[in-house]
Amino acid sequence: MSILILKNLFNKTEKVNLPALLYADVPAKERLKRLLNFVENFGFDNRNFDNKCLLPVFSFIRMLSDRLYSERIIEVISKDSIRNESGYKSNADFNLKYLITDFHKNDSGLCKKISGQALIELAYHPVICNVWDGHKLLNTFNDYATINKPWEFSKGSHIAELYLPFGLTVVNTGNHSVSAGVLKREGTLQITDGKIYDLSPMYDKYRFDGINYLDNTDKIAFKANSFEFGVIYETGRIIRRKGIKFLNIDYYNL
Repeated sequence: MSILILKNLFNKTEKVNLPALLYADVPAKERLKRLLNFVENFGFDNRNFDNKCLLPVFSFIRMLSDRLYSERIIEVISKDSIRNESGYKSNADFNLKYLITDFHKNDSGLCKKISGQALIELAYHPVICNVWDGHKLLNTFNDYATINKPWEFSKGSHIAELYLPFGLTVVNTGNHSVSAGVLKREGTLQITDGKIYDLSPMYDKYRFDGINYLDNTDKIAFKANSFEFGVIYETGRIIRRKGIKFLNIDYYNL
């Protein structure tokens, strides 16, 4: 199988039929269905897991958020020019918070603040950093490679928001330095009071079908910006239905 995959990657002139499990030519709606069916078969018993050994569902979300984060890093580096006299600063008009603000801009009442604080383990929990500057990214990778320089949280510099029920942390301030911790898989990010949001009320109003978010009449409410975030969103629906709490934080009282 690995030889077939490599031939498909490096020899575009030769048609290679990859296994269906690799989602070759599988429509988005069918991919979503398969992924969510996979999630439904996870173990959801909290007794065997702790803060550093996540339930499989949150590891799955971490996988998806890592993909989004990696794509963002590649985009910034690709659009930067090392010959740019002003430095490596990216001109990419992009903000990872748009993944969340789809809902803010369409119905802000569906995003509820939750009181309390949280400790996010950068080694295990789903985290997305909105990196935007190639020069800072270069420093991030150099910091990541420095073994004797442990990552440390800075209360004034590192600000993030936690979104339930899927447990995704989106960094607002200190994106590049937090990125070093994510890459090093070390450090704890503190989420302060007033920075935890529950998007659970949305599930009664919107569903992701693999391409768009639909309302209760199956009409398109708005187009999705990201397939991966749509999967995260629908995985949150399963988490909510199963009664699972990320870091044991109570949901908004519907």
